[in-house]
Amino acid sequence: MVSGNKLHSIRQSPREPKFFQNPFPFYSELRNLGSVVRWADYEMPVSCDYSLVNKILRDKRFVREPINGFFSNTPAFLQPFYENESRSILEREPPYHTRLKSAVLPFFTKKKLKVLESEIRGLCLDLLKDIPSKKFNIIESFSKKFPVIVICRLVGVPESMAAQLVTWSNKMVAMYQARRNRTIEKQAVLATTSFSHYLTDLVQVKKKSNDHDLISYLVKNNESTKLLTTPEIVSTIILLLNAGHEATVHTISNGIKAMIESKFTLKELGKNPQKLSAEILRFSTPLHMFIRYSSIDMRLDNVRFKKGDKIGLLLAAANRDPKHFVSPEEFNPFIPRKPNLSLGAGLHFCLGAHLARLELEIAMPILIEKFPKMNFAEPPQYEDNFHFYGLKELLLEF
Repeated sequence: MVSGNKLHSIRQSPREPKFFQNPFPFYSELRNLGSVVRWADYEMPVSCDYSLVNKILRDKRFVREPINGFFSNTPAFLQPFYENESRSILEREPPYHTRLKSAVLPFFTKKKLKVLESEIRGLCLDLLKDIPSKKFNIIESFSKKFPVIVICRLVGVPESMAAQLVTWSNKMVAMYQARRNRTIEKQAVLATTSFSHYLTDLVQVKKKSNDHDLISYLVKNNESTKLLTTPEIVSTIILLLNAGHEATVHTISNGIKAMIESKFTLKELGKNPQKLSAEILRFSTPLHMFIRYSSIDMRLDNVRFKKGDKIGLLLAAANRDPKHFVSPEEFNPFIPRKPNLSLGAGLHFCLGAHLARLELEIAMPILIEKFPKMNFAEPPQYEDNFHFYGLKELLLEF
């Protein structure tokens, strides 16, 4: 609870099927109650307001790092998971964040990724050429494979490990879903430990290789700079592998669903890949909530925060704020749009933003060209994975 404020309070289980199939009516309710509302089920305030969410994401007084540290009131058995999190670019603040990010940033510039464009396009075509032409699950056939292989190649992990990486990743990110329980926690710890051991061994192999991937770069650069420890390299690679595919899997699948349901033909939508990519990210936001902590006592937009107070930033809701977007509930890449918040903003703006956009800009037109009359074979259903927003499966036919 944000200290000292009388906020409207509303209750809505994030695990109720009606909600996770379509959370947007609830977001409208929240928005009508004010710019900051207490979501009782999470016991914290949240915001759907684009301006406020954008402001907090950019405000360095609001941080990702828990004020009391990663291990406050943490059971001993969860320590391996949070040790890894405590070395994450995503979870830390400067100067620690700056040191980690500066080490990997050269691999995620537009110039660096431009070199990979033809390789990504070739991979996309290869994965799609063997898909059956009548009925298939695009998530299993393509969405889950494409981004993880791209990030494997960039980072320097053998593609033969792709399926195992997805399994480890899914178990780890479940810690941030509403369905988290003791079983999920144990699985996340085991996945973190296994993932870490695998990458620690791989780092040693890369020291003797002549490869030009990210792990090799970090290892060899580190011999002279001593910028990162081996555990920091391992945790950084885990983050990049997890983040580098998890959200993109959902974005591709959700984007296909949005395109099919839109009023436009697929051919029309494929004409401008950049606008299509931006609209998919806005309309089909894969990650619905990010949490920030107030690092000091402060007042913002007439709301008082005490040091340590949490606020949930509802990115998907902010991306449909009618005060900021014209016809926000309509999927329409031909309406001029202001920037969306799906990739964050400020200090923690997504490191892989260029890669995520590039993957969408390449994959979507190719999917449209190969399957110009794709349609649902069965009605799509979303998974019980809030605050991620992804489909169980997406069965398509012609």
